[in-house]
Amino acid sequence: TRDAFGDLRINFDEFQSALREAAKLRYPEAENADRAYEALVRIYVLPHASKTPMKPQPDLDDLLSRNAMNEIRTREKALKRVYAHYATLNMYSSTTEKITWRTIEKLNATLNEDEFVTWLV
Repeated sequence: TRDAFGDLRINFDEFQSALREAAKLRYPEAENADRAYEALVRIYVLPHASKTPMKPQPDLDDLLSRNAMNEIRTREKALKRVYAHYATLNMYSSTTEKITWRTIEKLNATLNEDEFVTWLV
């Protein structure tokens, strides 16, 4: 975005520029950058596009602000421990191996909606 320490939002021009760069990488055989971009949008973007306009989400905007990200980073270790606990509640282990973030990544442990809400509370 604007600078290395800006917010985590991107505007449409930045999004389009990133897509154009991705298209060049995805379709190096394309006759030109415009054809590559068209293919990327047609195959990967449009099938997943919402048919209804998105409504502004102020809470999400606040969550993506630089201040919020800095707060999350200062508590990253604790948040990972809490997430690991809730993401492995339904797992049983025959060992006494401690659940670490590496374990979570290796297992690709995720939360369902109910577990996520519990984690948030």
